[in-house]
Amino acid sequence: MFEVIDPNLAKVPTVFDEPESVSAARVYADSLLKVVPPGEIDTVIDELASFDGDILRGTSELSAVLKSGAVGQEAKVELLKKGLEGKCLTYTRNTLCVLASNQRLEILPYIVERCRQLRQQQSGRRSIQVTSAVPLNDEQRRAVEQRLSELLATQAVLDLVVDPSLLGGLKVRVGDTVYDNSLRSRLNQLSHQLRQRSLHEIQCGRDRFGS
Repeated sequence: MFEVIDPNLAKVPTVFDEPESVSAARVYADSLLKVVPPGEIDTVIDELASFDGDILRGTSELSAVLKSGAVGQEAKVELLKKGLEGKCLTYTRNTLCVLASNQRLEILPYIVERCRQLRQQQSGRRSIQVTSAVPLNDEQRRAVEQRLSELLATQAVLDLVVDPSLLGGLKVRVGDTVYDNSLRSRLNQLSHQLRQRSLHEIQCGRDRFGS
């Protein structure tokens, strides 16, 4: 029978997450959603995402300048002000200038992700990444979606990922946390428990002989 993950299972940190960067991104994202008018916030998020993908992750001259440690913060800010004039919303340009001024452009993808999470929560929906060893069929997808919606008290929107290296089960990423019930994870946990028990028994034996 197809098994749906339970959030009470072991939680492991995501590879994507860097605590300090994520924490800073939350501050920027939370502030952004407070000051940008509701009718413009989705456009701002899309523009920030496009800038991250097309410019910061690209190989253009602008990308090289913004990533260069030899170029000062003020120069980068001025470059953004002039280069983005009339090409995006003022809130988008101002956000990028503030990030450049604070040398924080590298956390832009975290900010975009956080903003999208908050927007989905506001609409009663939540994007959840589900990783499985093989593709899920429609019935399995619906079962996982329904179960996660019930467990998380929200409308789950699944982002399906296939990872053949999993030995079984699912990995579910909700925000900054991964809920993992894959067989490999369980085997690793069991191995760790056995090692800890062995070390404990060895230490107890040393204590007995040493007393």
